[in-house]
Amino acid sequence: FSFFNNKNSFIPRFGQEESINTSVEILEKNNKCLFVGYTGIGKTLLSVAIATRFLTGRGGIVLTTSPIKDTLLSFDEQIDGDVCLGPNRNQKYSCVTAKDLNARSFDLLKKRAEEGEIIFILLTAQDLFFEGDDEFDLREKYFYLKGNIDLWCRDEAHKYYVGNRTSNLLNVIQEKAVLDMTATPYKIIGNYSDDMIVNRNLMWGLKYRAQTNLPKVLIKSLNTPFSCLSDEIKSEYNFEEGFDPRK
Repeated sequence: FSFFNNKNSFIPRFGQEESINTSVEILEKNNKCLFVGYTGIGKTLLSVAIATRFLTGRGGIVLTTSPIKDTLLSFDEQIDGDVCLGPNRNQKYSCVTAKDLNARSFDLLKKRAEEGEIIFILLTAQDLFFEGDDEFDLREKYFYLKGNIDLWCRDEAHKYYVGNRTSNLLNVIQEKAVLDMTATPYKIIGNYSDDMIVNRNLMWGLKYRAQTNLPKVLIKSLNTPFSCLSDEIKSEYNFEEGFDPRK
């Protein structure tokens, strides 16, 4: 397999190269990685770079989903853009959308992947939420994705991918590895062990403001009804529930 492109070289900003390398190492070890990145770090670009490096030399199919259609357009722009996000210029990568797929075209995609190409399939998260008359049959309706996804990249991973019903539906895909991307991990961080998490959250970005160029953030305390309660009364409420005077 030989390929060459003449795109511009990728010049990583502060923290990006380390984030890519760490995420790839986690995927190679655990087949599961949560990337927590503050808004503006370039999660779309980074996820493409992570996927191409993870699958370099062997090719594969990357299912890329987002609950936001505009974000999928950003993935398309990064993959087809003028910057080489592969580990080298001999690694071919491309993308297709749902409208380009059918059973016959998916067979061709699998053949290209087997020959070493990395192919991104771009779908909205909502595209995956359906039930057939008798059972959830992702294999039939979504072009044989089941068992054929080498990496599932889930943008905004704190949305639409959690919950018992959703998990049962999406488990049909049977992906080999998962890369979750989010700026707000609090709903899902309990699903990962510490060695599966790459933490580049806002606090990290502010710590290195001189390099990240983030503006200074001022946080003022708020005097709320809950803050005025005694510790004994506060203990009756959990974090998710918050203070409800009716209780």
